[in-house]
Amino acid sequence: MPKAAKTKVSKPTTKAIVEEACYYAEEAKGVSQVKILRFGAEQGYFNADDGRTKANVKKAIEGLVGNGRLIQTKQSFALAKEVRQEYDELAETTEEEVPVKKTPAKKKAAATPKTQSAPKKKSKK
Repeated sequence: MPKAAKTKVSKPTTKAIVEEACYYAEEAKGVSQVKILRFGAEQGYFNADDGRTKANVKKAIEGLVGNGRLIQTKQSFALAKEVRQEYDELAETTEEEVPVKKTPAKKKAAATPKTQSAPKKKSKK
């Protein structure tokens, strides 16, 4: 019997996860590699304790720093201003485009009075 084809779940790239982690970070100075790993684990993208994941994140960070999308200060990383502006604009456009549909509250049906059932007959022994 041939094996059933596994459905592949689409996940963002590691570079996209790193950028997201830096965007949603509250620290102005930047985010450490450990916090990026924790963010990805919290979002359910990967396992933070896996050595292969750490290597992939490190490689993604190096690529983003090389492209100028991330700025490295000591051991922390922050998004470049242009990239942060892209994310801000993207967030604004998605908020404007998605109208919130208000559904009218459903009215509860009037409670119907219960009819009394006939009393149970006692069985004779």
